[in-house]
Amino acid sequence: MTPLKPRNKTPENRAIDWISLGFSAPWLVYLGYIYDGLLEPNAPVWKPVYVIICLVIFSITDVAAYTVPWILPASSYFRRLLLWTVLLLVPVCGVMLIAAIPPADVLIGFTIYFVALWTFAEDIPYSTRIRGAFVIAAVSWIIYMFSDGFPI
Repeated sequence: MTPLKPRNKTPENRAIDWISLGFSAPWLVYLGYIYDGLLEPNAPVWKPVYVIICLVIFSITDVAAYTVPWILPASSYFRRLLLWTVLLLVPVCGVMLIAAIPPADVLIGFTIYFVALWTFAEDIPYSTRIRGAFVIAAVSWIIYMFSDGFPI
């Protein structure tokens, strides 16, 4: 694991990474496809509201992972990236609980965000980031294929 680099910034001097905000925020528009896929014609009112709340939590967490990653304390960049991944999984699991579509379909919809997080977010060696992104994409694809009845 890559140890944290010594920081010369105090918590008061830490700032939002505006370039990362410009990179990460526009991609959130694709959450609309996920929301549209989760809509049911005769669902109770609370279901779409619940999904919107989960998507908002996911959006805020996703943008925070890029712009202010230092708010999560960790002993290494790798561990911090794992913490952000787990935090992003919480609203995804919330959506899976009530979705009318199979949970694997929900997971596949969110996979691009996890792959992007592992590819671009933290200051760990590029080879580690690419391996992490590949593992996430491969595991999501395998789960999706098995859930769809595709023999691998």
